[in-house]
Amino acid sequence: MLMRQGTDQRGQELTELGIAIVLLMTVALGLLQFGHAWMVLNMITHAARDGARLAASWVDRGACEQINNDTQIKQAVNDRIATVTAETFDVQVSQNPPVTSASPPCAPPGTTPTVTVTVDGCVTYPFNILKFSSGGCASGFKVHRTVSFADEFR
Repeated sequence: MLMRQGTDQRGQELTELGIAIVLLMTVALGLLQFGHAWMVLNMITHAARDGARLAASWVDRGACEQINNDTQIKQAVNDRIATVTAETFDVQVSQNPPVTSASPPCAPPGTTPTVTVTVDGCVTYPFNILKFSSGGCASGFKVHRTVSFADEFR
């Protein structure tokens, strides 16, 4: 009778090992996905900051110190982001207060002028097994970062 009880549980250890491996892999993939998202967000924030710093010291300016061509600033931000993700982001460069005229008299004084870089886009999850999505991004999450620096030329 005692021998029969042992033979009924022959596959129990294998089944428990299978369940433990599945749970462990789920937790490991979740941690990798969270770590990847954190790294990408951090790199996008740094890229926006570097772009704002570049725009604040940009020398190609008009008569009222408006930035003439921001294409190279946007490209520098996207190149920095491309080191961690293949996604394309929308980069906007703006001056605050906005330059109201291309020739003097320019914007009225009284406020500290700033340059702002805004980065918008979607980052896909590397292991999107459960098909998560947020912010209108299929299989990923929405990113919006805004960084401002004091405009050194205004």
